[in-house]
Amino acid sequence: MPLARHNGEEGHPPLLPAVYRNIVLSDKTKDGLRAVLAALPRRPVDTEDPCILEDMDSPRDYARLRRLAVGRAAEQSA
Repeated sequence: MPLARHNGEEGHPPLLPAVYRNIVLSDKTKDGLRAVLAALPRRPVDTEDPCILEDMDSPRDYARLRRLAVGRAAEQSA
């Protein structure tokens, strides 16, 4: 499974090949996707983008990351 990495730290999103779909969907543990992903073979994919390390677990996180994305887009177009 390809897994984005920045400066050696794993980030988001995990790139799940379709072959793992049923494994993920059938998981009944309380540990969630993190535990399922830990059991799968990984292939790190290095990236320069530090934003892959950001979590988006709540509306507040979404709003913060949206502001960050808008700011980055403005910087790139300037």
